[in-house]
Amino acid sequence: MNATKTICTNCVMDTTDSAITFDARGVCDHCNTFYTQVQPHWHTGERGKAELDRMVETIQKAGKGKDYDCIIGMSGGIDSSYLVHAAKEVMGLRPLVFHVDAGWNSHIAVNNIERLVDGLGPDLFTEVIDWEEMRTCSAPSSARVCRISTRRRTTPFSRSCTNSPPRTESSTF
Repeated sequence: MNATKTICTNCVMDTTDSAITFDARGVCDHCNTFYTQVQPHWHTGERGKAELDRMVETIQKAGKGKDYDCIIGMSGGIDSSYLVHAAKEVMGLRPLVFHVDAGWNSHIAVNNIERLVDGLGPDLFTEVIDWEEMRTCSAPSSARVCRISTRRRTTPFSRSCTNSPPRTESSTF
C-alpha cells in the first residue's frame, strides 16, 4: 500500500480518490476533463443566458398543465439549495424537490431544506432509506446484491405532494 498522497497541481483533489489519474504536469483527470469537455461548452455571457432561457422555455412548455415542470434533487447543501432557489425564483419553474434521507443528514442540511421549502413553497418528497438494512448491505460480503427497503414520506415542513405515493408505502429497488 502506497502511503504517499499525491495532490493535483491545479486543484485540491488527491489520491484519496482511488480512481484519480495525473498527467505529466501533475494535473488530475478531473481538471483535464473540465478543460476539454466542459469549459468549451460553458458560455457564461449573453450566449449562455440565451441558451438557458431556451431550455427553461422548453421545460415550462413540457410541464404545462402538470403539477410540476421539473424535479430537483436536494441534499440541503449550498449547491442544491441555490439550484432550488434559482429554478423557482429566477427561472420561474415549478419544481418538485426530492430528498433522499439515508440516515446521515446533518442538522444544517435539514434546516436548509426546511427553510427553503417553507420560504419558497415547493413541494418536498423525501425517500427514507431503512438504515439498518442499508448498514447490513454495506457490510463487506461476497458479491451479493442487496435490495434496500425504503419508506416514502413528505416531511412535516412540506405540503403533501399530489403526485406522491401514500406516506406508508414501502418499496424496494
